[in-house]
Amino acid sequence: MTIENTCDTCDFWIEQPDISCKDGMLGQCRAKSPEAMMGDHRPITRWPLTLAQDFCGEYSLADTD
Repeated sequence: MTIENTCDTCDFWIEQPDISCKDGMLGQCRAKSPEAMMGDHRPITRWPLTLAQDFCGEYSLADTD
């Protein structure tokens, strides 16, 4: 079986089942620092959201134990 180097098999990716998206499953990418952005009335930080089928150069195969 071949494992694709996509977010859903990456050690840095955490699925977010409470967030829905018509394009597929979403998760937080924790390969780098959270991003700063404006919330309703103050700045906030968030981990970037990516689709399960996305990929990047920071990929690290998740443990399957």
